[in-house]
Amino acid sequence: MANSKLKTTKQKPAAKAKKTKKVKSVLVNSENLLDAVFHTADIGIAIVNTDGKVIKANDGYCSLFGYGCGELIGKPWFKVIAPSDRKAVKLAHAKIAHGEKLRHERKAIRKDGKLIDIYLTNTLLKNADGTQYIIKTVRDITESTKYKNLLHQAERITKLGAFEFDFHTNDMIWTDELFEICEMEKKATVNLSEVIKYYKTEYVDEIALAVNDARNKGKRFVGEWEFVTPHNNTKWLRVTGDPILTKSKTVELIGTVQDITEKKLAELEIERLTWVAKHTNSAVVISNPHGKIEWVNTSFEKLTGYKLKEIIGVHPGDFLQGTRTDKETVKRVGERLRNHLPSTGEVLLNYNKQGEPIWISSDIAPIFKNGKLINFVGIMTDLTDVMQAKEIKEQQEVLLQKQQMFKAISKYFPNGIIGIVNPDLRYVFVGGTELKKLGLNHHEMIGDKIFDNIHPESNEYAEPFLKRAFTGEKISFELTISGKIYLVTAVPVNAKVAPVNQVLIVIQNITESKKSQEELMNALQKQKELNELKSKFVSIASHEFRTPLSTILSSSFLVGKYNKPEDDERKEKHLERIKNSVNNLTDILNDFLSVGKIEEGGIKNRPGLFNVRSFFSELQEEMQGYLKPGQQIIYSHKGKSEMVYLDRQHFKNVHINLLSNAIKYSEENKTIHLTSLFDNHTLRVKVRDEGIGIPEADQKHLFETFFRANNVSNIQGTGMGLHIVKKYLDIMGGSIEFTSAENQGSTFTTSYPQTIITDNMGS
Repeated sequence: MANSKLKTTKQKPAAKAKKTKKVKSVLVNSENLLDAVFHTADIGIAIVNTDGKVIKANDGYCSLFGYGCGELIGKPWFKVIAPSDRKAVKLAHAKIAHGEKLRHERKAIRKDGKLIDIYLTNTLLKNADGTQYIIKTVRDITESTKYKNLLHQAERITKLGAFEFDFHTNDMIWTDELFEICEMEKKATVNLSEVIKYYKTEYVDEIALAVNDARNKGKRFVGEWEFVTPHNNTKWLRVTGDPILTKSKTVELIGTVQDITEKKLAELEIERLTWVAKHTNSAVVISNPHGKIEWVNTSFEKLTGYKLKEIIGVHPGDFLQGTRTDKETVKRVGERLRNHLPSTGEVLLNYNKQGEPIWISSDIAPIFKNGKLINFVGIMTDLTDVMQAKEIKEQQEVLLQKQQMFKAISKYFPNGIIGIVNPDLRYVFVGGTELKKLGLNHHEMIGDKIFDNIHPESNEYAEPFLKRAFTGEKISFELTISGKIYLVTAVPVNAKVAPVNQVLIVIQNITESKKSQEELMNALQKQKELNELKSKFVSIASHEFRTPLSTILSSSFLVGKYNKPEDDERKEKHLERIKNSVNNLTDILNDFLSVGKIEEGGIKNRPGLFNVRSFFSELQEEMQGYLKPGQQIIYSHKGKSEMVYLDRQHFKNVHINLLSNAIKYSEENKTIHLTSLFDNHTLRVKVRDEGIGIPEADQKHLFETFFRANNVSNIQGTGMGLHIVKKYLDIMGGSIEFTSAENQGSTFTTSYPQTIITDNMGS
């Protein structure tokens, strides 16, 4: 027993020493690990005693401030703080030593004197022996501070603040700028119901409904509401709210608040002025600094025939000016407006929507706000009656002499009408034996257009020909009216004097002589065309109908064989082939029908005003379904004007055909380039492909009916597409050109005469 005790007593010191050694080893390893973490951390860490001196600093801390290892040990820690902030950090250090937790942003100074922005955290550490230390972590936030300041500056410039509202906690956070906009003291949180009370009573229900819809329906809102600040200042605020959803439930609402008081007051002022302008008898037009219309009153609409919705965003001169508008006056007015000077008392010949001349006296004034041009306001007075009376009086003196001469001629002019017209194509004199046959009185026709009393629809057809006579040409063309054929000849009265002010019109009834000749020629031509059409139709039908009909026949037979459920996929494949073949046959028949309608004269030209850029953007989207894999259509527009006056449907038919050809005759992964361009009073549209091209020998026959180039025999088609395109262009008064080389693609360019839009305000 004694020996046992002695043995146990001897073992205790050894075991204790072994255990101590193990603990020391673990402690050393832990200290080494902590030291490694301390020095490899990517933020600055310093241990400071309660006197403010650095006990230990990691490599990140020293590197951040540009000091070497050990340079800061034993030094006051605020040595790295900018002098302007040292007093504040000393006070903060004392508070931290008494247990307060502080985090703040400060200005610091590196060893090289460079100022940086830092984010500073402080943690109080107490040892078992009662000693205290403060662990300070430092991050360089110079870049983020710079962007934060820029953002704040942008908010101040735009008077735009932001907010965030938590529906669960009802906490609301505002940016600094929002506090300034609402003239409220800055707080950590803001109560939503308290803020709503500052809005004017008539908007409170609307705001509450918007917030409820955002919360319950996830609905975004935008509103403009009046707000009365705590300082009793009334402001207009534009508020947006975007719900943030988690699992289909709205948890937050974030948004912006912008002070739009100045803009709103300006709008209200304009609204009041608009009311006055709307009810005045003078025509009033308001345009933006670029001269494009923003508003016109009812008197303007009555005077010109144009509604606001038709002309908003357009220069007045683009649709009011015409062939007889004095270009020098337009130039003079434009120069004054470009120099931001008023233009007063200018009298200019314009044209209303019906093409009738109207004389307008205009006063145009630039409107400035804070030294910046914001609008032009034009007031127009109708002087048409005064100017026409003056013009008629001057013309009467000249016509009196001429009428004596023409009177004798016209009285006995056989089988026709003879007259003189002015540049508006209205009679200033008319006579002839045909008038009596038509039951017309020559006195009542003075001032009317040529065919007003005979066949008004013919005026539109005859106008382009007769306008050429006013350029000095001698013009002849034929018209059929009520079954009678007339030869119309137009000759300038005095072609040597420019401009030509009068044209002699001779209208002869050539019905009898023309009838027999035309009947014979028509019979021969129709028989020839019929024979050619039959021959070509049989040829095309035998070739183009054979493939789809064979496909339909074979697929129909195979569909009947697939009766098992596992054959459904094959059956669907053959049904799709039948559908595609039927569509091909439909396209072929539609081409035949289109040619037939055009040849019979069943298609008329009905032009209207539309935006060519918007038109082609829509057409580009519409053609996506026809593209082969990898193909794309790239569209661009060049020129100052975008408005055109054409038959929109005919225009669409032309370019669907051209784009379809470009897609059909181009391989996969190729690009079709579509470009519209206003140039020299003409709209030009180019369709360029990277396809197989057209052999040079075939190019002269390209627009003939049923013609197909030699290199497209393996591609389905009727050969009528370009023929149809040419016919539609003829109806619209357009033209087409093309360039092509085999295996290098083709470019088709269509051209349409247009009135180019000017930059002047006009009148």
